Amino acid sequence: MPKFLGLCAAFAFALLITLSNSAGAKVGDTCGGFVINPHFCGLHEFCQQAPGKCFISDLPGKCAFKPEVCIRHKGVFYIPQCGCNGVTYSSDCERRKAGVSLAHTGKC
Repeated sequence: MPKFLGLCAAFAFALLITLSNSAGAKVGDTCGGFVINPHFCGLHEFCQQAPGKCFISDLPGKCAFKPEVCIRHKGVFYIPQCGCNGVTYSSDCERRKAGVSLAHTGKC
């Protein structure tokens, strides 16, 4: 057990150093990854994996804009989106606002 805790502490320290030295990627830049040179997105962005590529370790994604507000327009048809977290969002904007990658189009 002490070896495991030491390993966790070392990983957390390395992650903290990486985060403090990272300027943050911009929309469209590669992000994510775990073992090989991890990159992090900016303040109003999230790391979006390719559709359907949920929970694959060390798979890089692309930084995507994370809107603060989604405006619904009367008469516009919205297609539900299933997020990688298993939640069905009413639109793609709502899914991106939550900062969740797309599992598939339609209900979960």
